[in-house]
Amino acid sequence: MGRIRIRSVAVAALALGVAAVGCSTSEDESGGTPTRVNTAMGATTFHAKGSTTAVAGGTQEIWSDPRQGMHIVITIGGTEPAGEMFCHGTDLYMSTDLAVESLRKAGGAAYDVPADLKQSFVRGPARDGCGMFYEVASSAKEDRKLAATVAGVPTTAIVAHQGTTTDTYFIAAKDKPYVLRLDSNRAGHVSTTNYDSFGAPVTIRLPTEDRIVSMKDFQTKATLPR
Repeated sequence: MGRIRIRSVAVAALALGVAAVGCSTSEDESGGTPTRVNTAMGATTFHAKGSTTAVAGGTQEIWSDPRQGMHIVITIGGTEPAGEMFCHGTDLYMSTDLAVESLRKAGGAAYDVPADLKQSFVRGPARDGCGMFYEVASSAKEDRKLAATVAGVPTTAIVAHQGTTTDTYFIAAKDKPYVLRLDSNRAGHVSTTNYDSFGAPVTIRLPTEDRIVSMKDFQTKATLPR
């Protein structure tokens, strides 16, 4: 019986499947739009819901508050139980079922998680902060042909490319430059996420310390199937 060889990159890989970021550069190539969008999004509460490229057939729902952090619920397939992620500061907390899904997606086997870890969260680094889940890449460029109306609001479409990943952000063209929709294509896996409830009250309860395990403890206790 072997032990899990989970590393922080495995958790980060699934997180990046949910994240809204494409490639970035030090120079804002879209007339300042990404900077304005990221400033506005980082200063407000919001809710988002849609499909995700993180897991096959998965859906995601996100709640964000610049002070409390972020809560993400992911449903794996149509009937599988939902997993959760939290982000606060530079810490990412992933439920153990999503940590296992991250390994499976990376080409590993399915792993057994002991009962005492079923309700736990694996702590890992969110090196770029929680903004990685919504920030527009500075390399994004406007594509006027893709401009559309989202939830009755005219938008500006800006697109970021990196390798086989394309992210198209639809930004409110009036008032605050919030992201209203994100269309992602990651190596042929597509998703659409809609954002709303900007400025509405949000309550986010991070996992308590007794439900948090380190990466080392998780890799020690989680095992290959017998």
